[in-house]
Amino acid sequence: AAILAFFAYDIIRVWTGNSIIAQQVAPLVYILLVGTVLNGLMYLPYALQLAHGWTSIGLKISASLAVVLVPLIFVMTTNYGAFGAAFVWVIINSLYMVIGVLLTHRRLLQEERTEWVLRDIGAPLGAVMIVALIGKWILSNSTLSGMPYLIIGLPVLSISMFLAALLVASRLRSAIFLRVWTWHL
Repeated sequence: AAILAFFAYDIIRVWTGNSIIAQQVAPLVYILLVGTVLNGLMYLPYALQLAHGWTSIGLKISASLAVVLVPLIFVMTTNYGAFGAAFVWVIINSLYMVIGVLLTHRRLLQEERTEWVLRDIGAPLGAVMIVALIGKWILSNSTLSGMPYLIIGLPVLSISMFLAALLVASRLRSAIFLRVWTWHL
């Protein structure tokens, strides 16, 4: 997601061969991407709700947000066009994330709320963003452009972001280390 967020223009420009389309579409891609990332982050609390047999919470939140969704899409699209419609996706998923996480952790895994938000989500996200910003700066100032830029730079940057997230995700790092260590024994 971070690769697409930071390099949407470049990827779309190379894909379509048209810089004008890339300029017009890249901001929409970014907005939709933020909403999709929030939607993806909500998957784990939602799976926890389902695993616990607490299906009513997802239904209640979704029904409440659906009531807000229709008028919000109408108002935002009328006033701001495609950007307004795309931003509704961010608003709805932000609300779902905040409400869903708060209610989930109020009932399930109360002691994990702060750790989940800060350590399990915030730290890896921060590490990825720092590496992405550095990578964007390096690639923006490099002599590479077009297809070589994407073929060489973006996979290297993706691996770097993954490793940065892995380094700060202590539980994941420990689990991987334990698995690799026991595999070699």
